[in-house]
Amino acid sequence: MDNRHGIMLIDRGSKDVDVKHELYELCRLVKDRGNYYYATYSFLEVTEPSIEHGIKECKDSGVEFLTIVPYFLYPGLKMKLAVCKSARVAREMGLRFVITSSLNYHDMLIQLVRLRVSEAKSAHNITDEDDKCDLLLIGHGSSDINARKTFESIAYALRSYYKSVNICFLELDRPNIKEGIMLSSKGSSTLIIMPYFLHNGTHMKHDVKNEINDALSYANLRCNIVIARHLGVSSILADLIIARAREVESIIARASSKHKG
Repeated sequence: MDNRHGIMLIDRGSKDVDVKHELYELCRLVKDRGNYYYATYSFLEVTEPSIEHGIKECKDSGVEFLTIVPYFLYPGLKMKLAVCKSARVAREMGLRFVITSSLNYHDMLIQLVRLRVSEAKSAHNITDEDDKCDLLLIGHGSSDINARKTFESIAYALRSYYKSVNICFLELDRPNIKEGIMLSSKGSSTLIIMPYFLHNGTHMKHDVKNEINDALSYANLRCNIVIARHLGVSSILADLIIARAREVESIIARASSKHKG
């Protein structure tokens, strides 16, 4: 690949300053761990930096080849819009590029969830082994069936580590958070609730938090309840982004090598 090889994450978009801080830190990790010349992020909607701004920033910074990463957990409609728009803009700006898949299912996501669970147990002095704990994953929810299937695949892979693993959704799908907590807490001594969200944005700070609090006050549960943090910034997540990038970059590298040969 080119020495001036850049990488750009495309997020859905948020005005929350913590989201932008997380993306900045993640780009820094990806740049260092992936040995990229330049790394930045952009937003599909809501606020700046836009996709146009991000790609122009890369080009103005001397990037000659750009890897574009749709920074989405699932292959839904917004991810497809991000792919189409970024491809169009990069072509219009005359920049060579490749586009990766979204994060989707990957063993590194399983590793990261387990890390977040361990952190939560340690913070709350929970000594129960993982296989004695019940885990509830909270997803955003989507009308796209592929998003649900991907989320279910994550839950299925985690079931070999915990007593039980269930899923629920903030919106657009069922069970909702209250239903998920009621179901998961039956017969549980320790229930770990993990918001399966990339950022600590508005959904995390308000919507998910309020839904969990309402459900817990309604249910009057007697088991230990532990709430883990979201996926957030992690070297594991940075390595997953790099892995997705290498999948497509290696194809271009092989094609270039054959052409030169």
